[in-house]
Amino acid sequence: MRESFPDYDSHWRSGARKMMDHVYGGLAGEKAYFVDKTPRYSLIAKEIVETFPEAKFVLLWRNPFAIVRSIHETWQGGRWNTKRWEVDLDHGYQRLFELMALYPDKIHVVHYEEMTRNPSQVIQKMWNALGLPGEAPDESCLKNASIAGSLGDPSKNRTSSKFLPKTECLDLFYKNWYRQRWAKKFLERNKRQCDELGHQLPNFKQTWSAWSAISGTRDFVRDLVWDWRKRDKINKKSALQLR
Repeated sequence: MRESFPDYDSHWRSGARKMMDHVYGGLAGEKAYFVDKTPRYSLIAKEIVETFPEAKFVLLWRNPFAIVRSIHETWQGGRWNTKRWEVDLDHGYQRLFELMALYPDKIHVVHYEEMTRNPSQVIQKMWNALGLPGEAPDESCLKNASIAGSLGDPSKNRTSSKFLPKTECLDLFYKNWYRQRWAKKFLERNKRQCDELGHQLPNFKQTWSAWSAISGTRDFVRDLVWDWRKRDKINKKSALQLR
C-alpha cells in the first residue's frame, strides 16, 4: 500500500486522527476530557505520538514487579500466569522506554512510586508541563475521587484513595522459587531499562529449604491447573459461539 499510494503514512494518520477525535468527543459528551486507560497501547505508543503530533503525553512508570502483582490480583485471582502478559511486560516495557528517548520534549514522565509519596508535587509538575489552565489541584482531589472504569476496568467500584499505598510490599507475592526466578530473568532481559528507571527486584526472603521447595512446587502445579481450566473454559465458550 505504501508503494502504491504516495505519502500513505501521513494520509492514514490524518484519517485515524479525525476518527479518534470524533469517537472520543462522543464518549466525553460535555466533559472536557476523556481518559482512555488501555495498557496495551504501549505496543503502539510510537504510532500514537506520530498520529497526534501536536499533543502532549504523560508517561506513567511503575515498578514492573509491582505491575505483575497488580495484574495477577486483578485479572487472575492471584494465580500466576506471566505467559499471558508477556507481550506487555517485555515488549510494552521496552517500547515505552524507547519512546521516552525519542520524544523527550513531548513526554512528561511520572513515576507511580513518587506519585504515592508526593502527590501534590507530582500533580503540580504535570499540570505545568501540560500547560493546563488555572491552579493545579492538591492531593485531596485523589482521596475521594470516584473511579468510573465504565468500559471494563474491574476497579470501577473503588475510590482512588485505595490506589495510593505508601509502600508496596511484594515479598509475599514473590514467595515461591518460580516467581522469584521469573523476576530475576526479567531483570536480566531488561537490565538497562530497570537501572535507568530505578526499578529494583523485591527483597526476596531467602528461605531455601526442602519445605520451601515443596511448597513452591505445590503452588506452581496449582497455578498450572488453574490456568489450564480457564483456557479450557474459554475454548469451550468460543466453540459454542462458533456453532
